[in-house]
Amino acid sequence: MTRGPRLRQTLAALALAAGLVPAAAGAGERWRTDRDHETWWLRRPDGARFFSIGVNVVDAEPERAPRRGTLQYGWSPAYASPQAWVEATRGRLLAWGFNTLGGWSRRESEFEMPYTPVLSFGQQVNAIWGDPFDPNTPQRMQDEARRRVARHPGGPLRIGYYTDNEIGWWNAPLLLWFLQQDPANHTRQRLLAFLRERYPDFATFRRDFVVPEDVDSFDALARRPVRVTLAAGGDSARVLRAWTAVVVARYYEMAEQAVRSADPDALVLGDRLPIYWDEDALRAIGEHVDVLAVNHDVATPGGWVAPYFFEGLRDLVPAPVLVSEWFFASRENRTGNANRGQLMTVSTQAERVRGATAAARRFAGFPNVVGLHWFQLADQPPGGRSDGEDYSHGLVDVKGAPYEAFTEALAAANRALPALHEEARWEAPLAPGVSLRIPRAHVRDVEAPLDEWDLAASRLHFPRGGPGLDVPFADVHLAWTQEALLVAAIGQDFFDLDLYERGEIAAGDALSLHVLVAAASADGSRQRRHVAIRFLPTRLRQAPDYPPSEHDVEVYVPEGVVFPTDVGPAVREPRIRTRRLRAIAPRFDAVIEIPRTLLGLDSAGPTGPIEIEVAVQGFLRGRAFTLSGRPFARALSEPPSVRIEP
Repeated sequence: MTRGPRLRQTLAALALAAGLVPAAAGAGERWRTDRDHETWWLRRPDGARFFSIGVNVVDAEPERAPRRGTLQYGWSPAYASPQAWVEATRGRLLAWGFNTLGGWSRRESEFEMPYTPVLSFGQQVNAIWGDPFDPNTPQRMQDEARRRVARHPGGPLRIGYYTDNEIGWWNAPLLLWFLQQDPANHTRQRLLAFLRERYPDFATFRRDFVVPEDVDSFDALARRPVRVTLAAGGDSARVLRAWTAVVVARYYEMAEQAVRSADPDALVLGDRLPIYWDEDALRAIGEHVDVLAVNHDVATPGGWVAPYFFEGLRDLVPAPVLVSEWFFASRENRTGNANRGQLMTVSTQAERVRGATAAARRFAGFPNVVGLHWFQLADQPPGGRSDGEDYSHGLVDVKGAPYEAFTEALAAANRALPALHEEARWEAPLAPGVSLRIPRAHVRDVEAPLDEWDLAASRLHFPRGGPGLDVPFADVHLAWTQEALLVAAIGQDFFDLDLYERGEIAAGDALSLHVLVAAASADGSRQRRHVAIRFLPTRLRQAPDYPPSEHDVEVYVPEGVVFPTDVGPAVREPRIRTRRLRAIAPRFDAVIEIPRTLLGLDSAGPTGPIEIEVAVQGFLRGRAFTLSGRPFARALSEPPSVRIEP
C-alpha cells in the first residue's frame, strides 16, 4: 500500500517527536546505557538519550488458537492487508506516545520502531530445569540463540534481546528439583558436591531436609533420584540461597555468551523476571546483563508502585531496569473478557485510566527505570487464549477499536514520562538519631482501601542492608487512628507448602512482621510491648474455569500474635484485625489494625517519649531487615531505639 504525502508527513512528525528517526540513521548499531548522577538512561546508536515506552504483543497474526470460540484480534477484516495494518497501527502507537515494540511483536522491520524481541533460547534447550552444568549446554544455547536472532532484522532499531521469559528463580525448587534427577545429571552431581562441602555429616543435612529412611548417607543420596522436602525448624535457607546463586550465575553466564555470540551489538536484557525478585539470584544476574527486565503488577487499583521493589533492584544489580510488562484490566470492556485471576483488575474504564496513568508516572519516577512496556496491544480472546489467560489488557478491543478515553489519557502520560524521569531521585532513608513521624490516618480502620492511605507519608524508610541484614523485600506503612496503629505491608518472599515437610507451616518458619514499642506506663516505668504478624501460607482454591496456571494458588494470610513481657511463646490475639489484600504467592500484602492498648499506649496520646522497632523476617528465617539497622535477633531482644516524634 502506497502512503499518501499527508500521512507520510504525519508519521514522520510523530516519529521525530518520539525520537525514532535519528536512531535509525545514526552511526553504528549498538545501543548503550548511561547514568547521569542517580538516573539511568538508554542511549540510541547516535548517542541521544532514550526512555523506552513500549507495547507488547503488537501482532495481528496470532499463531495460537484461543481457548474457547474463534474470536481474536487480527488485521482482517478491518484492514486490506497486513501492511495496511502495520501502517495504521504504527500511527496509533506514535500518537499514543509509544516509541518501542515490546516482546512478542511481529513485522519489526516494517514498523520502523526500536524493538525488544523475546528469544527464549534457554527454555527451548531446557537449560534451566534440564542440566545447566552439562558441558554441552553452553554450545546448545549459542546455537539456538543464533537461530532465533536470525529471525529478526537486527540493525540500529534492535535495542537488545530478552534471553527467556519469566524463569522465576525459586530458591527451594532449584535445589530439591535436581535431587530428583538421574544420577548422571551433571547439575545433580554438582549439587551433591556442593552439599558435601556445606555439611560436616549427613546427620546435619537431615536436620534441614527430610529424606527417605533408607537414604542414610551422601553416597546413598547420590545413587538414585530422591524426593527431598524442607524440614520444619531447620536451617535450610542459607543452603538454598547459596545454591540459587550457583545455578543462576551458570545460566546467565551462558545466556550472555550466547547473545554476544549471536549479535555482539545487542544489549542483554535478561529473562523478564515474573513480578518477583530473589536477592541471591539478582546478585548473580547483575554481572551478565546490560539491562535487567522485570515484569510488574502494581500494588493498588489507584496505581501505587511499591518503592521497595525498585530500591532493591538498585541495591542488588549494577544495571538499569526495564519494566518489560505492566498492565491494568477492567471488568468494563467491549471484548467480554472475564478477567479471572489475581492480576490487577478494576471495575470501570475510568478507574483504569486513573490507575494506569498514575502508575506510569510512578515508574518513570524511579531513577533506575529506563522504560516501561504495556501488556498488550489488544484484549485477549474472550474466554481465554490457549493457556487460559483472559484479560482485557488491550489498548484496543478484540475487534481493533481503541478504548479512546484510556488511550488519550495514556498518551498524555506517556509524553510526560521522559521529563519526569529526568527529575527522578531516590528518597533518603531516615538519618540516625532523627525522630520518626507516623502520620494520622485518613482512614478509620483496617477495611479501608489502601489507596485511601497517604502511602508516601506513611512509608517507613529502612536501612539499605548491612551486617546481618538483607536488602528490604517489603514496604511497611504505619499510621495512627484514635484507637489503633494501622500497619500496611506490601512485599514478596518465596514459600511453597508442597516443598515443606508438613501440611502447614511451623510458627517459627513463617514470614513475620514485628512491631515493638517502648513507652511510659501509668506508674512512670517503661515497658516493652511486642506484637507480630505471621503470614501463613495456604491454598486458595479457584473456580474450575479459572486459568490453569492459577488453580489452587498459594496465598499468605496474616494472623496477629503478641509476645509476653517475659520469655514465652507468642499467643494469638483476636483483637488484632487483619485483612489480606489481593497478592498471590510469592507476593504478600495486608492491612493490620493493632489496638493502642496492646502497645501500652493510651488512646488519649503518649504521656512521654516513645521508641519503636519494626523488623521483618522471611520464611524459614531466610532473610531479614529492621528499622533500626540492627541484626534481627538483636532488634527483637533489645529495647526499641527509633524515637517517634510526638
